[in-house]
Amino acid sequence: MIRCLDLIRIYHDKVTDYKVSALRGLDLNVADGELVYIIGNSGAGKTTRIKMHSGTDGPTGGLNLIGGVQIDRMNEKERRDFRYKNIGLVNQFTSRNLFSNLTARDNLLMPMKMKHTPREIAKKEMEELLTLFNLQH
Repeated sequence: MIRCLDLIRIYHDKVTDYKVSALRGLDLNVADGELVYIIGNSGAGKTTRIKMHSGTDGPTGGLNLIGGVQIDRMNEKERRDFRYKNIGLVNQFTSRNLFSNLTARDNLLMPMKMKHTPREIAKKEMEELLTLFNLQH
């Protein structure tokens, strides 16, 4: 569940004292299992919103609940642990998501290895993903 109430993010350049409102007054409720697409022009606040939901950036104001947890109230280690266990992020730039020296199979296995998923389960899940996306070749 994601719940935002009057979520605000203002970036402040202390050198120029220039302030930019990246997000102002966002109200959002997304239920568990609900699929939502966020679209908008460049500079509309889409990436800022994702950064706040993942805890990599904090709001300037408002309420930001992820799974009932106010992630911006956690310290960095707690946020990192929360992300690892509860949030899946995929960077929009594939060069930051994939290891170019690995095969598609090895790239799919990497996060499962990091989570210490048993080898047979990881291989089964990897093959299911390759089949689902028609990438067996």
